[in-house]
Amino acid sequence: MKTPLLLIESLPQAFRMIKQMNLSPEWDSDYRTAARQPSGISSKSG
Repeated sequence: MKTPLLLIESLPQAFRMIKQMNLSPEWDSDYRTAARQPSGISSKSG
Protein backbone atom coordinates (compact mmCIF):
# COMPACT_ATOMS: atom_id res chain seq x y z
CA MET A 1 0.00 0.00 0.00
CA LYS A 2 1.39 3.38 -1.00
CA THR A 3 1.54 6.29 1.41
CA PRO A 4 -0.36 9.28 0.00
CA LEU A 5 1.88 12.11 -1.12
CA LEU A 6 1.16 15.31 0.80
CA LEU A 7 1.89 18.75 -0.56
CA ILE A 8 3.42 21.13 1.96
CA GLU A 9 2.56 24.71 1.12
CA SER A 10 3.88 26.60 4.17
CA LEU A 11 6.40 26.34 6.99
CA PRO A 12 3.70 26.18 9.70
CA GLN A 13 2.09 23.28 7.84
CA ALA A 14 5.45 21.51 7.60
CA PHE A 15 6.06 22.05 11.32
CA ARG A 16 2.66 20.55 12.20
CA MET A 17 3.35 17.51 10.01
CA ILE A 18 6.77 16.94 11.59
CA LYS A 19 5.27 17.17 15.08
CA GLN A 20 2.63 14.58 14.08
CA MET A 21 5.35 12.11 13.02
CA ASN A 22 6.14 11.37 16.69
CA LEU A 23 9.86 11.06 16.06
CA SER A 24 11.91 9.34 18.72
CA PRO A 25 12.13 11.55 21.82
CA GLU A 26 15.73 10.38 22.26
CA TRP A 27 16.69 12.05 18.97
CA ASP A 28 15.33 15.38 20.15
CA SER A 29 17.00 15.21 23.55
CA ASP A 30 20.33 14.07 22.04
CA TYR A 31 20.22 16.94 19.57
CA ARG A 32 19.44 19.49 22.29
CA THR A 33 22.14 18.11 24.58
CA ALA A 34 24.75 18.26 21.81
CA ALA A 35 23.73 21.82 20.95
CA ARG A 36 24.23 22.93 24.57
CA GLN A 37 27.68 21.40 25.00
CA PRO A 38 30.70 23.68 24.66
CA SER A 39 32.42 23.21 21.34
CA GLY A 40 35.86 22.95 22.89
CA ILE A 41 37.16 25.72 20.64
CA SER A 42 38.95 28.36 22.65
CA SER A 43 38.41 32.00 21.75
CA LYS A 44 41.80 32.87 23.26
CA SER A 45 44.62 33.38 20.79
CA GLY A 46 48.07 31.90 21.36
